[in-house]
Amino acid sequence: MPIQGALAPRRRPTSLGGAMPAACEGEVLERRELPSGRSLLVLAGSDASEAIEVHSPQGELEIRIVCGPEGPVVSLRSARLELEAPTVAIRCEDLDVRAAHSVALQAGDVGIRSEGQVQIAAERDVHVNGQFVRLNCTEPSSPSPPAI
Repeated sequence: MPIQGALAPRRRPTSLGGAMPAACEGEVLERRELPSGRSLLVLAGSDASEAIEVHSPQGELEIRIVCGPEGPVVSLRSARLELEAPTVAIRCEDLDVRAAHSVALQAGDVGIRSEGQVQIAAERDVHVNGQFVRLNCTEPSSPSPPAI
């Protein structure tokens, strides 16, 4: 729901298509119009939760931070998300990554370890290329043999 001017409704705007989790239900404590046309809302919920929301000039929800009894939840909808840090650590019970077009992973070394099954399924060809492809090999990689 678009937010327009000081006479906009004093209730929580909704997200587009339910793509983001609902914020705390409650009253708008403060609302600021930003120079970019975005709006910043601070909400207080009836369930001991608070939220900060940023809406686009069209009223679409872009960022929501909800601080509730279970801890903070950060939701965002953007054109691009960039992280830059010496180390990024993700610790969770479940990680679900879905890309509509492609996934690219590039590193010096890549390690994958599982205490359960690892399944690879492809609807097209699977290519495995390397100087040596070792299967069922528990010993560490040895240096490559000298070129002849």
